[in-house]
Amino acid sequence: MCSDFKLTGVDVATAQLIADKLGVKAEFVPVSTPNRSPYLQTKKIDLIVSALGKNPVREKVIDFTVAYAPFFQAVFGPKALNIKSFDDLAGKSIAVTRGTIQDDVLQKVAPPTLKIQRFEDDSTTVAAFISQQIRSRTRWPLPEKSVTAWCSCTRG
Repeated sequence: MCSDFKLTGVDVATAQLIADKLGVKAEFVPVSTPNRSPYLQTKKIDLIVSALGKNPVREKVIDFTVAYAPFFQAVFGPKALNIKSFDDLAGKSIAVTRGTIQDDVLQKVAPPTLKIQRFEDDSTTVAAFISQQIRSRTRWPLPEKSVTAWCSCTRG
């Protein structure tokens, strides 16, 4: 969102392009990670244009198109943490938004002693990290006082 409170970004531009091609007016509805799929299923929204990764659970209830942008997965934290691999997360705490692809991936690769703290939306996850309630987090964009500790890119 810009300083003039107009929505901006690749997701907004993509949604607007779809609406233009369909000859309809785009109406942007704010949703959180947990309510995106229910809003779609209950017809509160017609489609989701956002960072909504495909996984087997979601595929059972909603249809997906081909991905229109790469998906980046990263762990961020203070430079002093010196995280080079998932094993380096052992004994630490991490913030992640509940129900996201980051949450799914983290559950698969986390060392047993990693304390995963889940938050209901990205804003709360970022706030927990910035306030130093949590020392590392998954997701992007990178907050000013953090560094990328691990990063990979997947598509779809």
